[in-house]
Amino acid sequence: GTPEQTEMFWYLVELFTESDSNKDGIITKRGFAPIMEKLFETPKKLALVHRDEALQHHMYEEDEKKKEAFQDTLFKANIPRGDLKMTLDEWISFAMEMYEKLI
Repeated sequence: GTPEQTEMFWYLVELFTESDSNKDGIITKRGFAPIMEKLFETPKKLALVHRDEALQHHMYEEDEKKKEAFQDTLFKANIPRGDLKMTLDEWISFAMEMYEKLI
């Protein structure tokens, strides 16, 4: 990959490890909300537009209940095993896909 992709990979690993409170290599739904906020922090500051209308709306959503419901949907949709535990590989795949839609 490119140097930018490598840097993004390590940034996503850092976000994941910060959200993995018990360091078991898994984040749960509770850890997903803060990691999503951090993921979209820079795009929001730069006022980037996401190609996915639902994600664009989520990035700027003020209503906490709506934001939580959308994050819950995203979380469940990106865990192929359906066990409500997101691994680092699943997180990297999901987050890279989100960022690719921004560029």
